[in-house]
Amino acid sequence: MVAEVNALNTDTLMLVGDVTADNVVSIRSNGEAIISRMASKGIIDLARLSSANTITLSLLLSWLRFAKHNNVSLTIAHLPSQLFDMARVSGLELILPFESA
Repeated sequence: MVAEVNALNTDTLMLVGDVTADNVVSIRSNGEAIISRMASKGIIDLARLSSANTITLSLLLSWLRFAKHNNVSLTIAHLPSQLFDMARVSGLELILPFESA
């Protein structure tokens, strides 16, 4: 499935499909454009993410860094369990802003 990032509304970014080495640069850029239009809070919705990998984790960290630089507080919603497991192995579950259940 082709990956894409969409603005669902003024404060929600949805990541769809598979993030790969071939598309991560354009996905990152498109996501940053959406984040730059957010007021002060936003959500990264992963409900339609097809697969999770370390590239996806790196992308999330890049977006969080970009958002912080732009004074936007992001929350990650609908995190796939596979991605959470990868975050936990590397200790990132302690710093990634996951939506509370």
